[in-house]
Amino acid sequence: MDDVLRAQSEIGRALRRAHAGEDRSLAVRVREEGDRLARLLAGVLAMARMHALENRAFDQPLRDLGAALARLAELLGTVHLLVVEEQVYVNDIRIRLEGTEVGAALGARLARHHCGGLSFHAALSDTQLRSLVAALATEPATTTTHVSLGDALLAAGLTNVEVAGIHHFRVGQSTDTPPASRPVALVVQDGARLVEETWANLAAGRVPNPLPLRRLVAELMLLDPSDVAYWQDVASSAAYGAHVLRVVRVALLIGKATGLSASSLQDLGVAACFHDVGYAVAEAGAGVTLARHPVTGVHVILRQRGLHEAKVRRLRATLEHHRRHDDARGNALFGRILAIAEDYDTLTQQRGEALTLAPDQALGRMAAAGGTVYDPALLQIFVNAMGRFPLGTLLSLSDGRVGRVVSTARASETFALPLVRIERLLDRAAYVPETIVDLAGADAPHVEGVVDPAEVAAWPPTRLAPEPPATATPALADAAPAPNAARPADEGSPAAQEPATRPAVDAGCSARPLDQGVLADVLRDLYLNRRTGVLYLTRGAERRVVRIWKGNVIHASSNLRQDHLGEVAVREGLMSPSDLERANEAIASEHKQLGQVLRELEIMGEDQLEHALAVHAREVIVRVFTWTDGFADFEEQEAAPSWFTELALRLSTPDVILEAVRRIDDPDVVRYHLGDLDRPLRLSANPLMKSLGVSLEPLDGFVLSRVDGHVTAREVIGIVPGDPVDVRRSLFGLVCVGILEFVPPPRFTPVD
Repeated sequence: MDDVLRAQSEIGRALRRAHAGEDRSLAVRVREEGDRLARLLAGVLAMARMHALENRAFDQPLRDLGAALARLAELLGTVHLLVVEEQVYVNDIRIRLEGTEVGAALGARLARHHCGGLSFHAALSDTQLRSLVAALATEPATTTTHVSLGDALLAAGLTNVEVAGIHHFRVGQSTDTPPASRPVALVVQDGARLVEETWANLAAGRVPNPLPLRRLVAELMLLDPSDVAYWQDVASSAAYGAHVLRVVRVALLIGKATGLSASSLQDLGVAACFHDVGYAVAEAGAGVTLARHPVTGVHVILRQRGLHEAKVRRLRATLEHHRRHDDARGNALFGRILAIAEDYDTLTQQRGEALTLAPDQALGRMAAAGGTVYDPALLQIFVNAMGRFPLGTLLSLSDGRVGRVVSTARASETFALPLVRIERLLDRAAYVPETIVDLAGADAPHVEGVVDPAEVAAWPPTRLAPEPPATATPALADAAPAPNAARPADEGSPAAQEPATRPAVDAGCSARPLDQGVLADVLRDLYLNRRTGVLYLTRGAERRVVRIWKGNVIHASSNLRQDHLGEVAVREGLMSPSDLERANEAIASEHKQLGQVLRELEIMGEDQLEHALAVHAREVIVRVFTWTDGFADFEEQEAAPSWFTELALRLSTPDVILEAVRRIDDPDVVRYHLGDLDRPLRLSANPLMKSLGVSLEPLDGFVLSRVDGHVTAREVIGIVPGDPVDVRRSLFGLVCVGILEFVPPPRFTPVD
């Protein structure tokens, strides 16, 4: 009998035991040993604050600690010890420490390292345990993160111990008030990242750890599924991460509408996170077919030892999520829900050359299979939750515009009146600002019909149609240059080797001086208002030119030789000086662009060139953040076809900005660009921020949690623990990308 057959046999035995609930015998043993492990670890950490680890008083407690860990490792394989809101968990099982301060003490000690838990892949020797206790007992620097702790453990030879970040979630049907939810877009972005990390760990042969995924599901449960940002995909997400997150959200939508309890919803969400893990084996190099991946997925989940109710539900859902409703073998509730959620996503998402259906067409096809392929009751619940026009449907409106549905059903009264994002104008040309319209509004247009996706191909080509800025963000001066002013040539052409000939900017022109606080306004305006044109940044004889399309950076250049693409690529080790010399000779003789020459000479492949372009564009922009003088001049332009040549690159502008800010070493520069610190801060009211995908760090989240519209920037710097320089840098980055904004001063009306 091979491993998979043994896994199936074990599932059968587990399911028979699980009819009455979890595997109580195993759970009792895990709780007993987990209780002992938590108490001993908290105790030796408390001792280490007063005594040197060489003291003989540690001998017996460390032996007992090692023995408890060894017994758990024998039971579970990998042992995940997590402290969440003063509650201790070992793998999926909560350790009941009521009436003690063990959870609080252990959590506080780990939190000093920004750590929420430890994963032990094997038992530890006495020497290794002493090294672990020494690392945890050491008072960390203010800038230390859980990654720093992990590095310290590796340096001490603890290769079998992994460090987890701090988690915030509640499980079960606790009556405690749930934690305040973070911005929707941040939860969705972190969710995609977490799913991808889980995929990578499983592909590497690691034991599944469901606790971080429970935290994700708990946060998703706090969000409103009618929120536009809730259903947004993360642009940088891998196909697998995006698919799994969509299935999780649809499954939770169905489960909530079905009336599942909070604990069952959490189990359903985690099961949805794991439903396709069989493909992780394919990621690791083994071939896995569509028909076989459920069984392979079960095998992957069984790497985590022990069986209890939540895990059995995951196993059944993974095994049965492609099983038909009328299959004689039966299908549990979670499997029937996931069958609907996954097939809906499969039918409506483009995958290679596969035919993609419009959402309403997909639901129509699935409805025809109700009672055979799908549970008819659950399918009807799904339709009711989605609304008359499901997410993603293109609607033709009575005012001639076309909008895409971006919300689920919000109430019975608005079942056929969703929120739509306007995407096409009267002439079917693309519409840049992406205005959200509530069709339930008093003056809203009515729906005339559903647009067939096949019809879109016959519409006129995309054109840009910007509207006036929709926010109160100060606009840039949009003065055009003098009629005869020359533009810098594309970098890589012979002309680009000379300084740009655009006249120098002086104080009398309409460009904005980069005074205190101006640079953040400039960048935020471009991104949030989705502007298209060219940004000129000048300081003395130095010129930098950035092309912006719909608020995104697609090309950047500089008139300084050291900032040219070739020079940056050599400096970053992406090609050799001799390669650059060969390329320059070809450019001079053949008058070609650098990117084309690099490919023709086989110096770089497509992927290498793409990476080099990204590195170069970021380098050009990053240097501007060190300026405390100079000018910014933005010229609104329509995007010319030449913008989208081989040297054009669409970058994530928020990530470019945040990386630039994080590379500022001089605290005076950050202080200068942040401006007046005595202004109160608030979360941006711009609707675009709800769908912003940006890579934030733990400190950024801490800063965001302290902003309420009344606290000033100076007060936030004083409240948030850590180096004030780092906090100011975080604030500046969040303001630059538009996540935070300063509250404008009140307007006073003169009194007669």
